[in-house]
Amino acid sequence: MAIFVFEKGVISAEELAQAINTVMKGQNGKLRGVGDCLKVEERVVAVIHEKTVPESVIFVDKEVNRPFTEAAREVAFLREFKGIS
Repeated sequence: MAIFVFEKGVISAEELAQAINTVMKGQNGKLRGVGDCLKVEERVVAVIHEKTVPESVIFVDKEVNRPFTEAAREVAFLREFKGIS
């Protein structure tokens, strides 16, 4: 399971999905921000937990989701935060 812990506050699922899609350049489908989840089609890839302290994004640990997890590690504003895997 990959967890990104936000020290400066959480961002919206839409903004996070857009940033990861930019890194992936259309590979492996397109992420969408839906509520507090990141989804590809109807599969949940990650969940944003705004009620945890500090806030965090938890990627669902499935083989099919790994490309998105790896792309998230390349997103500039995520690298600024404390990443745990």
